[in-house]
Amino acid sequence: MNERGLRLNVVQAARRLSELGLNSGRAGNLSVRVDGGFVVTPSGAAYESMHPDDLVYLTSSGDFGGGQRTPSSEWRIHRDIYARRQDAKAVVHTHSPFATTLACLHRGIPAFHYEVAFAGGSDIRCSPYATFGTQDLSVHADRPAVRSLHAGDGIDDAGLSGARRTEQAHHRRVHGKLHVECEATDALGNVNVDHRDGPAKRGA
Repeated sequence: MNERGLRLNVVQAARRLSELGLNSGRAGNLSVRVDGGFVVTPSGAAYESMHPDDLVYLTSSGDFGGGQRTPSSEWRIHRDIYARRQDAKAVVHTHSPFATTLACLHRGIPAFHYEVAFAGGSDIRCSPYATFGTQDLSVHADRPAVRSLHAGDGIDDAGLSGARRTEQAHHRRVHGKLHVECEATDALGNVNVDHRDGPAKRGA
């Protein structure tokens, strides 16, 4: 697919994330890898009126020229994930309410449900807090398990395609919501996490 088609896919994915409740207003950011670098959603842009030409091109080192909009303040996260993960084709950073709730409490999502394994590990960790738009936040996001919560913020997901990342981000929202509800009802006291045979088993 050429860059024009990729830009259109990012805009469509951004709107879909809003429809799913994963981002609201101008929150969150998305990008896709292109020749020589990546294109990322612009800072403070409303997804419903975003045009493919609004996306900002940055080189692999994070440089961007004039005549473009200002890139998302979180462009460093995208740059660093692409630099470390050659298999990553797209990055999605959402602010889904339940994932953000857990992040504000400095809690990850344990293996209380077998679908947590789809994140690529036995849990979804919460990284330390860092101010948005800083290199510190990017460093925290740049971990072996890319899908992670950021304390006080949201969730990142990196992978092979924008469409799949949108779907996976929606699964993270569902898991976060379910985990918050379990916490609220103290249901997690009956969950036995067994890493030998699978992500989680419910206790008797």
